Amino acid sequence: MKKVRRVYQTGNFREVRDVWVTDRYVPRGPRLKGNARKSQMDANMKAAIRESTRILNGNFCYEHGDLLCTYTFTREPEDRNEGWKLFAKHGLDKLRKLARSNGRELKMYAVVSDMDGRTKAPERIHIHAVLSGVTMEQAREVWKLGVVDCRTIRKEKTHARLARYLLEQCRCAPNEKKWHTSRNLERTKLLSETEVHGNPRYRLPKGAELIAQGEYSPEEGKLLDLQILMPERDAHTQRPADRPGTPEKRRRKKT
Repeated sequence: MKKVRRVYQTGNFREVRDVWVTDRYVPRGPRLKGNARKSQMDANMKAAIRESTRILNGNFCYEHGDLLCTYTFTREPEDRNEGWKLFAKHGLDKLRKLARSNGRELKMYAVVSDMDGRTKAPERIHIHAVLSGVTMEQAREVWKLGVVDCRTIRKEKTHARLARYLLEQCRCAPNEKKWHTSRNLERTKLLSETEVHGNPRYRLPKGAELIAQGEYSPEEGKLLDLQILMPERDAHTQRPADRPGTPEKRRRKKT
């Protein structure tokens, strides 16, 4: 086994993790339906929550007025698949048009919920959608198939609790998509993966802010796990915005 440090980034959100990996390649065995262990299912859920947190952190925030909306059905769909198709046809298409009329582009992360996240009891199918680009009134007015509950997302530096809340309400079948997103979201990129020896610290980039960290105890197997908010980037150049006195500014003055 060797320890590697993986650095992921989604938009301005960066995650740094140390993980143990095997030194040699072990071919994966054939899939057997219904053969997943409880420990493997729990690990898959943790991985899904972690990836959803990256997506939400990298694309949505309270300061932009982004919303968490719940869309219910007066006539319950037959299954999760029909519920999503109804929302896409009667809600999502209208929301895209309204966002364009606002001079913005709709951003969306949504799950089809059919289970109580606390008791695990079945519930009526409904849609939870995190939206950016539309107002609260617009998010409500497009939906004619049931009731809409809308609120701004919480003012939090990390949306880990929101990701857990959403995914724990999905009674997904094996290999079924746990969430739906619009195509214009910032996607998670693996910036680097390097082998590390000992327990070296991670130096925060200039202007970055540490917003969350896991419990660190190498003796107990709890390795480095950091969530970092990087400086805002210019939308056109995809690099930190120029500041007076930077080399870029000095070059411009000489010319």
